[in-house]
Amino acid sequence: MVKPWTEWVVSTRVKVSHRSYGLLTTIAENWQSGRVLCIGDATHRHPPINGLGSNTCISDAFNLAWKLAYVIKGWSSSSLLDTLTIERKLVGDAIVRRANDGMEAHRRLWKIIGLDHNSRKTFSGLLGADSKEGAEMRDRYREALEATELEIQALIIHVNQIYLDSKAIVVEIGDEAPNSPNLEPLRDVKVSTYPGYHLPHVWLVTNGRSRRVSNLVLCGQGRFALLTGIGGDGWIRAIESILGPDGASARAYKIAYCDYIECYREEYPVRGMDENGAILVRPDHFVAWRCQNLVKNRVRKLSSVFDQILGQQERCS
Repeated sequence: MVKPWTEWVVSTRVKVSHRSYGLLTTIAENWQSGRVLCIGDATHRHPPINGLGSNTCISDAFNLAWKLAYVIKGWSSSSLLDTLTIERKLVGDAIVRRANDGMEAHRRLWKIIGLDHNSRKTFSGLLGADSKEGAEMRDRYREALEATELEIQALIIHVNQIYLDSKAIVVEIGDEAPNSPNLEPLRDVKVSTYPGYHLPHVWLVTNGRSRRVSNLVLCGQGRFALLTGIGGDGWIRAIESILGPDGASARAYKIAYCDYIECYREEYPVRGMDENGAILVRPDHFVAWRCQNLVKNRVRKLSSVFDQILGQQERCS
């Protein structure tokens, strides 16, 4: 039986056990202790380089909010909350590391430019000097400026958050994770519907004259979303048999000349499944599970997926 919501404590300020990376930087080792759940500034603190703090705090809350709501409503066991540290600590580590790297790049630049009148005067003189020392200074200055470029270009770090080792993620046997050896994770978006990845955004319409909507709008809002294609009626019937046609915790859509049409031929290259396959998206827009094509016992398959994600209990519909 789920305990009253007043017995759960969510904090963004409480002191927890941290690993220190320097005077301004710490990261929590564990984001949960019993019925106390910590997110935001309580779990990661770092220099303001890149402006990563508020964005990370918001995504922490987005990760936790639906899980806590499902537990309170009785749709999930409390084991779902155990995924908070597993999913978000790696994100916190990456954010703290990027902020530290950015701070070090700035320190290097400030050391070259100088922090007082005399040192800056020396720097300016060498910068315009036709000499060996001037050439060396210009090289050092150029390299230091280039090292700060990621402060502007690293916003993708918020898009490339991936949950691979979580119990709230289910991977089918034989489904291989994408391999992108030449991808720069701080600049290039990792586009995939592999479980644990954020659902890629694509534009959709209901017909040729309707306003376009993002596929992300179909997901979220406190519900799971099942996305399938032309041959996916079996998946629609299966999830309705589990949750009911008006299931409170899930909804289903057929994409590609069905409920919705892709606007710019973007959905097919990234869907990662056949036209009769299925993608299950969590309320926080992360892919929970996918199946390449239609399987025989779809009700059993979906039931086992939900049981693994939410825990063994009776789900409300």
